[in-house]
Amino acid sequence: MTSSSTPRSQPEMANTSNPLKVLIVSHAFAPTVGGIEAVGQQLATGLTKRGHLVAVVTPTAGDECVHPFQIVRDPNPRRMMQLARWADVILHNGIATRYLWSGLLFLRPTLIAHHTWLGYGRRSRNPKLIVKRSVASMFPTVAVSRIIAEDFAWQSTVILNGFDEQVFFSDSRERRQGVVAVGRMVRDKGFDLLISAFAMIQNDMNPDAKLTLIGDGPERRSLEEQAERLGVPVHFTGTLKPAEIAEQLRDHHVAAVPSRWREPFGLVGLEAAACGCVTLVPDETGLTEAVGPAGIHFRRNDARDLARALRRAQSMVVDKEALDAHLAGLTIDRQVSAYEATLIDLAHGKFKTSVSLPRLPPLADTT
Repeated sequence: MTSSSTPRSQPEMANTSNPLKVLIVSHAFAPTVGGIEAVGQQLATGLTKRGHLVAVVTPTAGDECVHPFQIVRDPNPRRMMQLARWADVILHNGIATRYLWSGLLFLRPTLIAHHTWLGYGRRSRNPKLIVKRSVASMFPTVAVSRIIAEDFAWQSTVILNGFDEQVFFSDSRERRQGVVAVGRMVRDKGFDLLISAFAMIQNDMNPDAKLTLIGDGPERRSLEEQAERLGVPVHFTGTLKPAEIAEQLRDHHVAAVPSRWREPFGLVGLEAAACGCVTLVPDETGLTEAVGPAGIHFRRNDARDLARALRRAQSMVVDKEALDAHLAGLTIDRQVSAYEATLIDLAHGKFKTSVSLPRLPPLADTT
Protein backbone atom coordinates (compact mmCIF):
# COMPACT_ATOMS: atom_id res chain seq x y z
CA MET A 1 0.00 0.00 0.00
CA THR A 2 1.21 3.49 -0.72
CA SER A 3 2.49 5.65 2.09
CA SER A 4 3.49 9.30 2.18
CA SER A 5 4.63 10.25 5.63
CA THR A 6 2.87 13.19 7.27
CA PRO A 7 1.03 16.09 5.66
CA ARG A 8 2.83 18.07 2.97
CA SER A 9 4.25 21.51 3.68
CA GLN A 10 2.04 24.57 3.75
CA PRO A 11 1.91 26.45 0.42
CA GLU A 12 3.73 29.76 0.30
CA MET A 13 1.62 32.89 0.15
CA ALA A 14 1.92 34.76 -3.12
CA ASN A 15 3.22 38.32 -3.22
CA THR A 16 0.42 40.18 -4.99
CA SER A 17 1.55 43.66 -6.01
CA ASN A 18 -1.72 44.41 -7.83
CA PRO A 19 -4.47 42.59 -5.94
CA LEU A 20 -7.73 41.85 -7.69
CA LYS A 21 -11.15 42.60 -6.27
CA VAL A 22 -12.84 39.23 -6.81
CA LEU A 23 -16.56 38.67 -6.41
CA ILE A 24 -17.30 34.96 -6.05
CA VAL A 25 -20.92 34.07 -6.68
CA SER A 26 -21.64 30.62 -5.26
CA HIS A 27 -25.14 29.18 -5.48
CA ALA A 28 -24.28 27.06 -2.43
CA PHE A 29 -21.87 27.89 0.39
CA ALA A 30 -21.12 27.10 4.03
CA PRO A 31 -22.70 26.19 6.39
CA THR A 32 -24.25 23.63 3.99
CA VAL A 33 -21.90 20.79 3.04
CA GLY A 34 -21.06 19.61 -0.45
CA GLY A 35 -18.55 19.75 -3.29
CA ILE A 36 -19.51 23.22 -4.54
CA GLU A 37 -19.44 24.59 -0.99
CA ALA A 38 -15.98 23.09 -0.41
CA VAL A 39 -14.55 24.50 -3.65
CA GLY A 40 -16.06 27.93 -2.96
CA GLN A 41 -14.48 27.99 0.49
CA GLN A 42 -11.12 26.84 -0.89
CA LEU A 43 -11.04 29.50 -3.62
CA ALA A 44 -12.22 32.34 -1.40
CA THR A 45 -9.70 31.44 1.32
CA GLY A 46 -6.85 30.77 -1.10
CA LEU A 47 -7.29 33.98 -3.08
CA THR A 48 -7.53 35.98 0.17
CA LYS A 49 -4.27 34.44 1.42
CA ARG A 50 -2.62 35.49 -1.83
CA GLY A 51 -3.50 39.12 -1.14
CA HIS A 52 -6.61 39.53 -3.28
CA LEU A 53 -9.77 41.19 -1.97
CA VAL A 54 -12.61 38.68 -1.98
CA ALA A 55 -16.34 38.92 -1.39
CA VAL A 56 -18.72 35.97 -1.66
CA VAL A 57 -22.36 36.23 -2.70
CA THR A 58 -24.63 33.27 -2.00
CA PRO A 59 -28.33 32.56 -1.47
CA THR A 60 -27.39 30.08 1.27
CA ALA A 61 -28.58 31.10 4.75
CA GLY A 62 -25.81 32.11 7.15
CA ASP A 63 -23.92 30.82 10.16
CA GLU A 64 -22.03 32.48 12.99
CA CYS A 65 -18.56 31.45 11.77
CA VAL A 66 -15.93 34.09 11.12
CA HIS A 67 -14.39 34.02 7.63
CA PRO A 68 -11.34 35.89 6.33
CA PHE A 69 -13.48 37.38 3.54
CA GLN A 70 -16.84 39.11 3.33
CA ILE A 71 -19.97 36.98 2.76
CA VAL A 72 -23.15 38.63 1.50
CA ARG A 73 -26.14 36.32 1.74
CA ASP A 74 -29.14 36.71 -0.56
CA PRO A 75 -28.41 40.34 -1.50
CA ASN A 76 -31.14 42.60 -2.83
CA PRO A 77 -30.68 44.13 -6.33
CA ARG A 78 -29.21 47.37 -5.00
CA ARG A 79 -26.57 45.54 -2.93
CA MET A 80 -25.79 43.26 -5.87
CA MET A 81 -25.16 46.29 -8.08
CA GLN A 82 -22.81 47.76 -5.47
CA LEU A 83 -20.81 44.53 -5.34
CA ALA A 84 -20.62 44.20 -9.11
CA ARG A 85 -19.46 47.81 -9.44
CA TRP A 86 -16.78 47.16 -6.78
CA ALA A 87 -15.40 43.99 -8.42
CA ASP A 88 -12.61 43.77 -10.98
CA VAL A 89 -13.71 40.30 -11.97
CA ILE A 90 -16.59 37.94 -11.12
CA LEU A 91 -16.34 34.18 -10.65
CA HIS A 92 -19.51 32.10 -10.67
CA ASN A 93 -18.81 28.95 -8.66
CA GLY A 94 -21.57 27.02 -10.39
CA ILE A 95 -23.77 29.12 -12.65
CA ALA A 96 -26.24 31.30 -10.71
CA THR A 97 -28.39 32.96 -13.37
CA ARG A 98 -30.24 35.09 -10.82
CA TYR A 99 -27.04 37.10 -10.18
CA LEU A 100 -25.54 37.27 -13.70
CA TRP A 101 -27.33 40.48 -14.67
CA SER A 102 -25.31 42.71 -12.35
CA GLY A 103 -21.99 41.78 -13.94
CA LEU A 104 -23.42 42.42 -17.39
CA LEU A 105 -24.80 45.77 -16.27
CA PHE A 106 -21.33 47.00 -15.29
CA LEU A 107 -19.48 45.06 -18.02
CA ARG A 108 -17.46 43.12 -15.46
CA PRO A 109 -15.34 40.22 -16.80
CA THR A 110 -17.12 37.04 -15.68
CA LEU A 111 -15.90 33.45 -15.46
CA ILE A 112 -18.25 30.51 -14.88
CA ALA A 113 -16.95 27.33 -13.20
CA HIS A 114 -19.15 24.33 -13.97
CA HIS A 115 -19.33 21.55 -11.39
CA THR A 116 -22.08 19.45 -12.93
CA TRP A 117 -23.86 18.49 -16.12
CA LEU A 118 -25.92 20.97 -18.08
CA GLY A 119 -27.47 18.17 -20.10
CA TYR A 120 -25.85 19.16 -23.38
CA GLY A 121 -24.58 15.78 -24.44
CA ARG A 122 -27.91 14.18 -23.54
CA ARG A 123 -29.93 17.02 -25.08
CA SER A 124 -31.95 17.63 -21.96
CA ARG A 125 -35.33 19.28 -22.50
CA ASN A 126 -35.38 20.68 -19.00
CA PRO A 127 -36.20 24.40 -19.51
CA LYS A 128 -33.93 25.44 -16.65
CA LEU A 129 -30.97 23.60 -18.16
CA ILE A 130 -31.71 24.98 -21.62
CA VAL A 131 -31.52 28.53 -20.22
CA LYS A 132 -28.32 27.74 -18.30
CA ARG A 133 -26.68 26.20 -21.37
CA SER A 134 -27.57 29.19 -23.51
CA VAL A 135 -26.29 31.67 -20.93
CA ALA A 136 -23.15 29.67 -20.09
CA SER A 137 -22.05 29.50 -23.73
CA MET A 138 -21.69 33.32 -23.71
CA PHE A 139 -19.00 33.40 -21.00
CA PRO A 140 -15.47 32.04 -20.48
CA THR A 141 -15.88 28.64 -18.87
CA VAL A 142 -14.01 26.38 -16.48
CA ALA A 143 -14.97 22.71 -16.14
CA VAL A 144 -14.00 20.73 -13.03
CA SER A 145 -13.25 17.58 -15.06
CA ARG A 146 -12.47 16.59 -18.61
CA ILE A 147 -15.67 14.59 -18.82
CA ILE A 148 -17.69 17.73 -18.01
CA ALA A 149 -15.73 19.75 -20.58
CA GLU A 150 -16.47 17.15 -23.25
CA ASP A 151 -20.19 17.49 -22.51
CA PHE A 152 -20.20 21.14 -23.59
CA ALA A 153 -20.72 22.36 -27.15
CA TRP A 154 -18.17 25.13 -26.57
CA GLN A 155 -14.54 25.31 -25.48
CA SER A 156 -13.71 25.36 -21.80
CA THR A 157 -10.63 25.19 -19.61
CA VAL A 158 -10.27 22.20 -17.28
CA ILE A 159 -9.19 22.90 -13.69
CA LEU A 160 -9.62 19.80 -11.56
CA ASN A 161 -10.70 20.26 -7.96
CA GLY A 162 -8.07 20.01 -5.24
CA PHE A 163 -7.88 18.13 -1.93
CA ASP A 164 -6.73 19.41 1.46
CA GLU A 165 -3.30 17.78 1.80
CA GLN A 166 -3.05 18.89 5.44
CA VAL A 167 -6.00 16.61 6.28
CA PHE A 168 -6.02 13.87 3.63
CA PHE A 169 -2.65 12.12 3.44
CA SER A 170 -1.34 8.57 3.72
CA ASP A 171 0.87 6.99 6.36
CA SER A 172 2.48 3.61 7.03
CA ARG A 173 -0.05 2.23 9.52
CA GLU A 174 -1.36 -1.34 9.29
CA ARG A 175 -4.63 -1.30 7.37
CA ARG A 176 -7.69 -3.29 8.21
CA GLN A 177 -9.65 -5.67 6.00
CA GLY A 178 -13.03 -4.52 4.79
CA VAL A 179 -14.29 -1.54 2.84
CA VAL A 180 -15.04 2.09 3.72
CA ALA A 181 -17.40 4.48 1.88
CA VAL A 182 -18.28 8.12 2.50
CA GLY A 183 -21.29 10.15 1.41
CA ARG A 184 -24.84 11.26 1.92
CA MET A 185 -27.18 8.30 2.26
CA VAL A 186 -29.48 8.87 -0.69
CA ARG A 187 -30.30 6.47 -3.52
CA ASP A 188 -28.05 8.21 -6.07
CA LYS A 189 -24.98 7.44 -3.96
CA GLY A 190 -25.50 3.68 -4.37
CA PHE A 191 -24.75 2.43 -0.85
CA ASP A 192 -27.31 -0.33 -1.35
CA LEU A 193 -25.27 -1.57 -4.32
CA LEU A 194 -22.17 -1.69 -2.14
CA ILE A 195 -23.95 -3.69 0.57
CA SER A 196 -25.19 -6.16 -2.08
CA ALA A 197 -21.72 -6.45 -3.63
CA PHE A 198 -20.10 -7.00 -0.23
CA ALA A 199 -22.60 -9.78 0.48
CA MET A 200 -21.56 -11.54 -2.75
CA ILE A 201 -17.91 -11.82 -1.71
CA GLN A 202 -18.27 -11.99 2.06
CA ASN A 203 -17.41 -15.69 2.23
CA ASP A 204 -14.12 -15.02 0.43
CA MET A 205 -12.98 -12.37 2.90
CA ASN A 206 -11.42 -12.39 6.34
CA PRO A 207 -14.14 -13.17 8.94
CA ASP A 208 -13.31 -9.89 10.70
CA ALA A 209 -13.86 -7.81 7.56
CA LYS A 210 -16.75 -5.39 7.65
CA LEU A 211 -18.22 -2.50 5.74
CA THR A 212 -17.86 0.99 7.22
CA LEU A 213 -20.32 3.61 5.96
CA ILE A 214 -19.65 7.24 6.88
CA GLY A 215 -22.45 9.76 6.58
CA ASP A 216 -26.17 10.03 7.12
CA GLY A 217 -29.35 10.69 5.19
CA PRO A 218 -32.90 9.55 4.48
CA GLU A 219 -31.84 6.10 3.19
CA ARG A 220 -29.95 5.10 6.33
CA ARG A 221 -32.77 3.09 7.89
CA SER A 222 -33.39 1.08 4.72
CA LEU A 223 -29.65 0.43 4.41
CA GLU A 224 -29.53 -0.84 7.98
CA GLU A 225 -32.43 -3.18 7.19
CA GLN A 226 -30.77 -4.39 3.99
CA ALA A 227 -27.50 -5.13 5.82
CA GLU A 228 -29.36 -7.08 8.50
CA ARG A 229 -31.34 -9.01 5.90
CA LEU A 230 -28.22 -10.01 3.94
CA GLY A 231 -26.11 -10.68 7.02
CA VAL A 232 -23.52 -8.05 6.11
CA PRO A 233 -21.59 -6.56 9.07
CA VAL A 234 -21.86 -2.79 8.62
CA HIS A 235 -20.59 -0.06 10.91
CA PHE A 236 -22.65 3.10 10.42
CA THR A 237 -20.56 5.93 11.85
CA GLY A 238 -22.95 8.79 11.16
CA THR A 239 -21.62 12.17 10.07
CA LEU A 240 -17.93 12.79 10.82
CA LYS A 241 -15.65 15.82 10.58
CA PRO A 242 -13.05 15.87 7.76
CA ALA A 243 -10.16 14.90 10.05
CA GLU A 244 -12.20 11.98 11.41
CA ILE A 245 -13.08 10.87 7.88
CA ALA A 246 -9.40 10.97 6.95
CA GLU A 247 -8.53 8.75 9.94
CA GLN A 248 -11.14 6.20 8.85
CA LEU A 249 -9.79 6.23 5.31
CA ARG A 250 -6.21 5.72 6.51
CA ASP A 251 -7.41 2.76 8.57
CA HIS A 252 -8.68 0.96 5.43
CA HIS A 253 -6.98 -0.66 2.45
CA VAL A 254 -10.07 -0.33 0.23
CA ALA A 255 -12.55 2.52 -0.27
CA ALA A 256 -15.53 2.51 -2.62
CA VAL A 257 -17.60 5.25 -4.26
CA PRO A 258 -20.60 3.27 -5.56
CA SER A 259 -22.59 6.17 -7.06
CA ARG A 260 -25.46 5.49 -9.42
CA TRP A 261 -25.25 9.12 -10.50
CA ARG A 262 -22.68 10.03 -13.14
CA GLU A 263 -20.48 12.01 -10.80
CA PRO A 264 -18.93 15.07 -12.50
CA PHE A 265 -15.77 14.83 -10.38
CA GLY A 266 -16.09 13.32 -6.92
CA LEU A 267 -13.86 14.89 -4.28
CA VAL A 268 -14.50 11.96 -1.93
CA GLY A 269 -12.70 9.63 -4.36
CA LEU A 270 -9.70 11.96 -4.55
CA GLU A 271 -9.56 12.19 -0.74
CA ALA A 272 -9.66 8.39 -0.42
CA ALA A 273 -6.81 8.04 -2.92
CA ALA A 274 -4.82 10.71 -1.06
CA CYS A 275 -5.22 8.68 2.12
CA GLY A 276 -3.67 5.67 0.40
CA CYS A 277 -6.80 3.62 -0.31
CA VAL A 278 -7.32 1.44 -3.34
CA THR A 279 -10.43 3.28 -4.52
CA LEU A 280 -13.29 1.70 -6.46
CA VAL A 281 -15.18 4.08 -8.75
CA PRO A 282 -17.82 3.74 -11.49
CA ASP A 283 -16.66 4.13 -15.08
CA GLU A 284 -17.69 7.00 -17.36
CA THR A 285 -17.61 9.48 -14.47
CA GLY A 286 -15.30 12.26 -13.31
CA LEU A 287 -14.29 9.97 -10.45
CA THR A 288 -11.89 8.12 -12.75
CA GLU A 289 -9.98 11.39 -13.22
CA ALA A 290 -10.01 12.06 -9.48
CA VAL A 291 -8.53 8.75 -8.30
CA GLY A 292 -5.97 8.20 -11.07
CA PRO A 293 -3.65 5.21 -10.48
CA ALA A 294 -5.29 4.39 -7.12
CA GLY A 295 -8.51 3.45 -8.88
CA ILE A 296 -10.29 0.30 -9.99
CA HIS A 297 -13.24 0.97 -12.30
CA PHE A 298 -16.54 -0.93 -12.37
CA ARG A 299 -19.71 -0.61 -14.42
CA ARG A 300 -21.95 2.02 -12.91
CA ASN A 301 -25.14 0.70 -11.27
CA ASP A 302 -23.88 -2.92 -11.46
CA ALA A 303 -23.53 -4.68 -8.09
CA ARG A 304 -21.97 -7.80 -9.62
CA ASP A 305 -19.23 -5.84 -11.35
CA LEU A 306 -18.67 -3.91 -8.14
CA ALA A 307 -18.23 -7.26 -6.36
CA ARG A 308 -15.62 -8.23 -8.97
CA ALA A 309 -13.79 -4.97 -8.31
CA LEU A 310 -13.93 -5.59 -4.54
CA ARG A 311 -12.27 -8.98 -5.00
CA ARG A 312 -9.50 -7.50 -7.11
CA ALA A 313 -8.94 -4.63 -4.68
CA GLN A 314 -8.05 -6.91 -1.76
CA SER A 315 -4.68 -7.79 -3.34
CA MET A 316 -3.98 -4.62 -5.33
CA VAL A 317 -1.00 -2.45 -4.42
CA VAL A 318 -0.98 1.14 -5.65
CA ASP A 319 2.06 2.43 -7.53
CA LYS A 320 3.28 5.02 -5.02
CA GLU A 321 5.38 6.99 -7.50
CA ALA A 322 2.53 7.27 -9.99
CA LEU A 323 0.04 8.22 -7.28
CA ASP A 324 2.32 10.90 -5.82
CA ALA A 325 2.73 12.43 -9.28
CA HIS A 326 -1.04 12.37 -9.76
CA LEU A 327 -1.75 13.96 -6.37
CA ALA A 328 0.87 16.67 -6.88
CA GLY A 329 -1.35 18.18 -9.57
CA LEU A 330 -4.49 18.04 -7.47
CA THR A 331 -3.67 20.09 -4.38
CA ILE A 332 -5.76 23.07 -3.32
CA ASP A 333 -2.71 25.29 -3.86
CA ARG A 334 -2.44 24.14 -7.48
CA GLN A 335 -6.18 24.62 -7.96
CA VAL A 336 -6.10 28.16 -6.55
CA SER A 337 -3.06 28.99 -8.70
CA ALA A 338 -4.89 27.93 -11.85
CA TYR A 339 -7.97 29.98 -10.98
CA GLU A 340 -5.82 32.96 -9.97
CA ALA A 341 -3.98 32.91 -13.32
CA THR A 342 -7.27 32.67 -15.18
CA LEU A 343 -8.88 35.53 -13.25
CA ILE A 344 -5.84 37.79 -13.73
CA ASP A 345 -5.87 37.14 -17.46
CA LEU A 346 -9.62 37.71 -17.57
CA ALA A 347 -9.38 40.99 -15.65
CA HIS A 348 -6.72 42.26 -18.06
CA GLY A 349 -8.58 41.17 -21.17
CA LYS A 350 -6.11 38.40 -22.02
CA PHE A 351 -8.26 35.36 -21.35
CA LYS A 352 -9.77 33.26 -24.12
CA THR A 353 -11.38 29.84 -23.75
CA SER A 354 -8.56 28.31 -25.77
CA VAL A 355 -5.79 29.93 -23.70
CA SER A 356 -3.03 27.67 -22.37
CA LEU A 357 -3.34 27.74 -18.58
CA PRO A 358 -1.22 25.99 -15.95
CA ARG A 359 -1.92 22.37 -16.87
CA LEU A 360 -2.24 19.42 -14.57
CA PRO A 361 -0.05 16.39 -15.31
CA PRO A 362 -1.71 13.70 -17.47
CA LEU A 363 -3.64 11.00 -15.64
CA ALA A 364 -1.80 7.74 -15.12
CA ASP A 365 -3.11 4.64 -16.86
CA THR A 366 -5.36 2.73 -14.44
CA THR A 367 -5.56 -0.43 -16.52
